[in-house]
Amino acid sequence: MGEIFKCIEANQGCTVTEIHEKTGISKTEITRYLKKEKFEFRNLEFMLRLRKRNRKYYKRLLSEARYVVRNGVKGFYINTSKYELFDIFCFRLGSNLSVDNNGRAYLFDFLNNADETAKTVNVLPIGTLPKPVSEDD
Repeated sequence: MGEIFKCIEANQGCTVTEIHEKTGISKTEITRYLKKEKFEFRNLEFMLRLRKRNRKYYKRLLSEARYVVRNGVKGFYINTSKYELFDIFCFRLGSNLSVDNNGRAYLFDFLNNADETAKTVNVLPIGTLPKPVSEDD
């Protein structure tokens, strides 16, 4: 995640291909970090092995999975996206991750800007809190 973050930070608006060329990380792995949904086929045997080792991760993958038979092989299309993890990682480093419809990635620094921080974390700045509503109104 750190390599991808550094690349986006240095090259605002870069695409998966540009990140791949600069970091050497596979395009498939980069796509997992930049897309909210990245469905891939996993056969039933893989899923059963995963269930034995990491039942929590197995359950998360199956929450959005679709059972399919592909070329006679039973399995699932599962969402292998790591976007949420990467978004949290960026947030902890003081940046807000944004990926546009064309797949260009941007990081917006909000750490030193109180207004942007308030928008990003859904916090109202002091003095702008709405008046409480009483039950009588």
